[in-house]
Amino acid sequence: MRVLRAGLGFAMFVVLMANAAEAQKAKVRRDPRVITAEEIASRTETNALDLVRALRSAWLNGRGSTSILLPEQGISVYVDGVKRGSIDELRFITKESIQEMRSLTASDAQARHGMDNVSGAIEVTTRKTPK
Repeated sequence: MRVLRAGLGFAMFVVLMANAAEAQKAKVRRDPRVITAEEIASRTETNALDLVRALRSAWLNGRGSTSILLPEQGISVYVDGVKRGSIDELRFITKESIQEMRSLTASDAQARHGMDNVSGAIEVTTRKTPK
């Protein structure tokens, strides 16, 4: 009886540890400022705008007006470091061409790309084709 009880206790311990390991894997935190190739591959959306809407919709919310004298500027989009325009440009970037997308705050975007990025930016890094 004592051996059976010890065996059952050990079996329960093994099951609990296996469940704890699975729960730890499920709790992997993703960076809220980055959409990775792995996340993109698991989705059915076909373009960058739909991916952002599905995965990080908060990226599309601009900072709002920063001056009563200047019109509101929207979020800028950069592809491989080159300014492409507003968030509408994301609809022309196919899912298959994206390696990573990154959201930049207004201050980060201004430091990296210039002072005209008062509402922040979305950077898209495309896949590099092997030569």
